Order: sequence, then C-alpha cells, then structure tokens
Amino acid sequence: MADESEKVNEFITEENLKKAKSTFSVEQVLNLTSLSTKSKLVTFWSSFMIPGGGYMYLNLYGKGFVLFLTCFVLFIFAIISFCNGAIEVGVLFLLLDFLVHFISMLLAVAKVDSVKNEAKYQLSEYYKQKNSEIKNQK
Repeated sequence: MADESEKVNEFITEENLKKAKSTFSVEQVLNLTSLSTKSKLVTFWSSFMIPGGGYMYLNLYGKGFVLFLTCFVLFIFAIISFCNGAIEVGVLFLLLDFLVHFISMLLAVAKVDSVKNEAKYQLSEYYKQKNSEIKNQK
C-alpha cells in the first residue's frame, strides 16, 4: 500500500501537473458533471421507448445507434417475412427484435453506475489538478 502511494507521489511533480494543466476543457467538465447525475429511471425509459435510447442518454452514441439499427432491421425483416407469407420466420425476427431490445434495456441500466463512477473519478482528477495549480500559484 505504501509503495503505491510513493509511486503516485513520484508521478505528481510540478512538471507533470503543468503538462496536465490543459487536459480538461470547459465543455469536458460540463459533460462530466452532467454524466455524474444520470438517472437509472430515465435510462430505462429511454431504452424502453427507443431501442438504444438509454445508451444515447448516457452519451454512448455509437452503441445506441448500433442497437437502434439492429432492432430496426430485425423489425423490417419481420414485416417483409409476414408480407411474403413466411409467418414462422417473421415471428422469429420479432422475437429476436424483442430479445435485443430487452437485453439492451437491462445493459443500459446496468451501465449507469459505471458511467457515473467514471465521470466522478475524472471530475475528482480535474479538481485535484485545479487545487494543485492554485497551490503552485501561491
């Protein structure tokens, strides 16, 4: 335990802090602040209403968009199958669509805590940098 704190103290030098001075922009700090207040309930409802919506609410736009497209394509395939008379295949596509949508809801809600913790950690790092900058200026 003492070895780890010594390694951290060795890393925290004035030179490293000056390098880290410009690591956070105002937009990043505001984004981290908004991420640290995300709600599981809103995430669930976003995911429920729009497949991938919970991930988009958590600023994970890539995952959200991929899940939305996946559910959309599965739904279109189900409609095409029903129109062509392949009822069993259409039902299979609808079940897959439901399964992907349901699992994405659960995973998005489970992801809220890790997103909040990461944002809080990064904000604490930002505040540590700012405090050390203030101490160095005095």
